[in-house]
Amino acid sequence: KSLHSFRPKKATFTIETDGSLEEVGFLVKKIGPDGVSETCYGGGAVSIAQYGFLSDSRYQNTSEFIGAIMGIIALVKMGGRDVGIKLKGDSVTALKWGREDKIKGEEALNAGIVMSAICVRYGIEIVDTDFQKGVDNWRADLMSRREAKGWTVRGVLDWIGCHNAEAVDIQQDPAGAALIKACNPK
Repeated sequence: KSLHSFRPKKATFTIETDGSLEEVGFLVKKIGPDGVSETCYGGGAVSIAQYGFLSDSRYQNTSEFIGAIMGIIALVKMGGRDVGIKLKGDSVTALKWGREDKIKGEEALNAGIVMSAICVRYGIEIVDTDFQKGVDNWRADLMSRREAKGWTVRGVLDWIGCHNAEAVDIQQDPAGAALIKACNPK
């Protein structure tokens, strides 16, 4: 690695995420040259029903955090390497875990290990976070509940105006499926 690679990165992508106790959703957006505008690059959803969270709300922050990790995995799957990212979501705790690389509680420990490994391997650095009020995080929220509402990922992307964005399927990819499994706290 060159010494230049150790300099702090500027955010060039945003991962917008939300999680329910059954499914997590994410949108990957490319930040424009102005540092403000964003273009939808991809999006997806991952069922986490196999974790058995059911209605146990102590796993809500873990679910939100796993949504961010799935967004990072999607970015890598779409070719993202050696980039800075901004995490957006409606969970202060999940955003803090992502930004500070400090996980509290056993519920998110496995997910934290997965995130660290992915970020180190692919040169991903979380350089910023942006807390969104729940009402402002509706796109990622819809993605995280799309299965329960009978929507496809492509349908959600089109409905929110991301017509040219890639519908990323992590679950059907063997490596992605293994990483989903590795995030399971139980």
